[in-house]
Amino acid sequence: MHAGEHRKFHFSLLSIIVTYLILSGCGTVRSEKTGVGFDPVSQRLYLTHSQIQHERLSIFMHEHADVSEENKIQYLLSCVDGSDYKFIRNGSRYSGSQAMQWLRWKRTHPQYRNAPILTANDFVNRVADGSKASGRPYEVILPDGRRENLKCMLDNELLSLEAALQVRSLEKSLSENSPAKEKAGADAHYAPVAVNPA
Repeated sequence: MHAGEHRKFHFSLLSIIVTYLILSGCGTVRSEKTGVGFDPVSQRLYLTHSQIQHERLSIFMHEHADVSEENKIQYLLSCVDGSDYKFIRNGSRYSGSQAMQWLRWKRTHPQYRNAPILTANDFVNRVADGSKASGRPYEVILPDGRRENLKCMLDNELLSLEAALQVRSLEKSLSENSPAKEKAGADAHYAPVAVNPA
């Protein structure tokens, strides 16, 4: 291979690698590393302090006996709205309230007309993942300055909600099938009948 052909080959190979990185989402260059929703000791991160997150989840569970996918989406939006963290969209910083507004707006955008956002998973994976225009992920700036991927943090919020729903379902199932309830039900079926002596 001549020197000119060798340079063309390297240039072609480099072009293919750069194109692959850009198309796969790895081509976004940021000065700071974006986390994936876990702290340094591998604990899940939420959009508020864990105690506030727990209280918000408890209130939601108390207020919603039956939880629809729409309820879950609204819960996730409330997590963003109630957060004191800063949110990054296309390089600009926003408050939690502003971030909630643009996520709500994006959810109803015409780009989803043929495939609407109907589930909480759709919302996390297709709306909160990042900007379709720039290809950049939405980020959250934590109080210590670290940046986290918004999609990952909302996924943590959703996992927490789903776990609470599973616990409630299990508790309900156990209480319906408890031995005390079964005995009470059996006693009701076999209650003595008062006989009037004539």
